[in-house]
Amino acid sequence: MSFASDKQENDIDDDKIGFTLEVKINNRDSADFSCDGKTVETFYYDCEKCEYFHVKAVITYEDGDEGETLAECNGIFISDDNVDKDNTFTCIADDVDGDAYIAFEAMENSKKYVPKEKENEDDFCELIWYEETGCIYLARLYVNPKFRNRGIAKIILRNIAKLFVWKYDIAIRYACIIVKQDEQHIMPEKQMEKLMIKTITDNGFTRVRSYDGEKIYIKKYSCKERTINGYEREELMQSESGKQSL
Repeated sequence: MSFASDKQENDIDDDKIGFTLEVKINNRDSADFSCDGKTVETFYYDCEKCEYFHVKAVITYEDGDEGETLAECNGIFISDDNVDKDNTFTCIADDVDGDAYIAFEAMENSKKYVPKEKENEDDFCELIWYEETGCIYLARLYVNPKFRNRGIAKIILRNIAKLFVWKYDIAIRYACIIVKQDEQHIMPEKQMEKLMIKTITDNGFTRVRSYDGEKIYIKKYSCKERTINGYEREELMQSESGKQSL
């Protein structure tokens, strides 16, 4: 992304109106979109039953120009349509990514997880109204160091299910994540881990048992967390996304 000619890289205050959330799934959008300059294929092998997604928060200005990326989140989406007793989330992820395999295995083995066909009546009746349902593995949640401590990661976690609904009419039932060291080594390992755990637990993630000793957290998204209507939709989903104030 490029900056407007009359703006400097760090000049984001005068005419900034906030930032925009965007979501893309590689098999449903242009397959050449990138994350950190790497193509989709760099991250995961091709798999018909597994899809790569990318969410980003980008500075937006009153004149419509976009600024630098504030935060990114990427991972794997698996549709419930591709899951059965012989092809579980764990089995599908095993063909694609080792960490995703570990995370989905912990999710499916957790007492907190409920398969779609065993959802209670209210949840099941709500889910059938969507074009598609499924679960996601959050492989990476990164916030630009210049914009940390402003709640951007929380906004992404809080709105990711709504983004999937708005863009693709996909209802996300569960999300899972493995807490790992900050890949940019911006903070000491323990400090980063503590911050990450607080961020995700404040947004409804709970830890589940893992046989590999990894710190794995999952979240079940409620109907309210997926629903977009009225004023909320207008405010959150402008353009391809929602403009939020920093």
